Amino acid sequence: PAMPAMPLPLLPDGTRAALACLLAAAALLSSARRVLAHRQCSMLALPFVLPLNAVRKALLLGYGLAAMVLSSDKRYKLRPNGGRPAGSELVAKKRVVFVRHGESVWNEMWNKGFMPPGFPYRVGKGLLQEVLLFASRDSVLLDSCLNAKGTRQGRALADFVARTPAEELEVMPERARRDLAALRGGAGVPEGGVVRCSSNLRRAIATACLVAPEAVAEAPMEVLSSLQEISVNVDTLSLTPAGQAPLLEDGVPQPETWGQGGNTGNKALFGRGDARLAAFAAWCAARPEEYVVVGGHSLVFREFFKRYLPAASAFPGKSRKMINCGVVAFDLEVFADGEAFVDEASVEVVYGGFEGGKKKGGLKAQLKKLGMAALCVGAAMALRVVLGPGRHAQV
Repeated sequence: PAMPAMPLPLLPDGTRAALACLLAAAALLSSARRVLAHRQCSMLALPFVLPLNAVRKALLLGYGLAAMVLSSDKRYKLRPNGGRPAGSELVAKKRVVFVRHGESVWNEMWNKGFMPPGFPYRVGKGLLQEVLLFASRDSVLLDSCLNAKGTRQGRALADFVARTPAEELEVMPERARRDLAALRGGAGVPEGGVVRCSSNLRRAIATACLVAPEAVAEAPMEVLSSLQEISVNVDTLSLTPAGQAPLLEDGVPQPETWGQGGNTGNKALFGRGDARLAAFAAWCAARPEEYVVVGGHSLVFREFFKRYLPAASAFPGKSRKMINCGVVAFDLEVFADGEAFVDEASVEVVYGGFEGGKKKGGLKAQLKKLGMAALCVGAAMALRVVLGPGRHAQV
């Protein structure tokens, strides 16, 4: 005879109700505290703002889950770059400085290995934080912000930029010293001028602000949807609506004004990452400044190098991610026919470098998928224990 199924242990009805009420109260209090701390509304407006925040968060999470299945963000094939187009006039040449963001909460949750007890603890902690912030504009999953390590990485880069050791400056090429001056801002800015921009995701904006706080305070920070990360993960969805200022962590220096002309909100569900790369190149060409300092993301930067460096180039940035808070500068040439080109000889690694080789589809990727599936099953079982079998369960 078949063995009877082992029933899951159930909490008493009173205990379940008490836990549910306690969690709901904690979420409301935590969300209210965050809303008031960021001066999003007054105390009197909280009864209206918190429900609106919760509805907006639920809709964005639903959109994110749909995007994981339906999004065409990565469904493209980059056209190989054959070099400078013959017969097309050069319309702009810019010096672009890529700055990858520091480590995020999402990175901490999912990119640190899958062995217990570390993995379940990190993920459980992140999910609990998400629940406690559900009625606020903040989140740890959507538009994941810098964690404590990421903030330290940003400040370490800022310290390097502000006080580069003399022995390093002596061996640094003149072009790299000019790149540092553009990144630093202030009196040493190159004559052609500098514009600072970032993707519309908070971790990139915060890193760009941390790197040169004095320079950021003096000029607008341009927020660009064209720099939004190329991925279907929910952490690549922006919490910042079109035309609004981002909600950054406490202690991050912020500019007096934000440039919102390029902030059109979240990437489209059926948009493509390669189209945003072209849009960013065109935006650079239209700017009057010589230098463009960019706060952004590893996959956007990697795809940009793959698209605009020569097809025969073996530059590591075409296959490997920049490290957190790494800095790479290069010349971007844009032509009248809309084509763009990056001369490999112009590329300078100013700070940091690149991670190890990419292992697409390897064991780590498979373990990550299994870990996420196991987490979903575990969360469902935990809810089953807390909430009980439901009214229609057999007695």
